[in-house]
Amino acid sequence: MKRGFVVVVALAVALCSAMAFGSVAHYRGHARDSTCRSLPTPDPCQILFDGKRRRGRVVKVKHFEYRFIPMTTVCPGGLVATSSGRRGLSPIRVNRKRKFKARRVIHQGETKVEVKGRFTKDFHKASGRLLVKEGGDNGHGFSCESGTDHFSAEK
Repeated sequence: MKRGFVVVVALAVALCSAMAFGSVAHYRGHARDSTCRSLPTPDPCQILFDGKRRRGRVVKVKHFEYRFIPMTTVCPGGLVATSSGRRGLSPIRVNRKRKFKARRVIHQGETKVEVKGRFTKDFHKASGRLLVKEGGDNGHGFSCESGTDHFSAEK
């Protein structure tokens, strides 16, 4: 009797932990920018993020991260490409129409990021736009920007 109870408890714990691992989907993709190929990095224009799922739907985009997005304007100091860093952006809510958008200021006010996107009906893919402005707001606007880059990502 005691052994059966231990087995049932062990199965319940295993099932709950498996459900917890399945609640986050990892997405990976690239920004579609013609200047990506010219960057001297191994894998430029990467887009990475996690989707927090609830009842089969993605309800939050977490850790939205971009790597080596090329700048379209000439930046002071010779900045050619920009990245968000390992932590990415703060969480972004996904609405009932599967859309998400955010404006965030990161790197102590030096970088302004605008993200707008949408998931497919089955939540296997996402696409959208990304705009990055660098150099801090010095009263005359930011010094340089990436231009609007379209991205697509999938699980």
